[in-house]
Amino acid sequence: MAAGSSSSTSLTRRCMNDEQGETPHILCYCGLRATLWTSWKETNPSRRFFSCPKFRERGCDFFLWHDPELSERTKGIINDLKRDNKKLQMEISELKKSNMYIESAVDCNVLLDLVNNSVTMKLSDEICLLNRKFRVDEMILLKEREMELEAKIVILVEDKEVLALELYHVKEEKNNLEQRRKE
Repeated sequence: MAAGSSSSTSLTRRCMNDEQGETPHILCYCGLRATLWTSWKETNPSRRFFSCPKFRERGCDFFLWHDPELSERTKGIINDLKRDNKKLQMEISELKKSNMYIESAVDCNVLLDLVNNSVTMKLSDEICLLNRKFRVDEMILLKEREMELEAKIVILVEDKEVLALELYHVKEEKNNLEQRRKE
């Protein structure tokens, strides 16, 4: 049996039914319901087939393709995607290892030394610098606004004193005029 010699990494087992529940009830030569598997070998990637549920224990050698054979182009695309996926999984694994190492580091200076030349660190520094500059610029603007308001208050106080003085003089003139009229 060709499928019986497959390694466990090149097959995926479907429990009796496929995703749509449309798998036919096929019996193997032992009289057991055949199991639906998915081949992941390069020659038949993602192609499903039925086999004896005991094929790993040297069952009855029953084998039947469920899906039609894929075109060479489709096989190539699937195999390329499998390779790309494996590379990405390896990268993820390496990144997780790196992340675990970074998370285990206690001293922040050690972290800074490890990633000092990386783009991430440069961007982080740039963001911190911009944040500091923004806060300083904002504080300067607030201080300038405060000084403008204080200057306006001084002017308003002076204007109030001038107006109060003018009001006093107007009242005096009014009193003088009234006294003159009475005389």
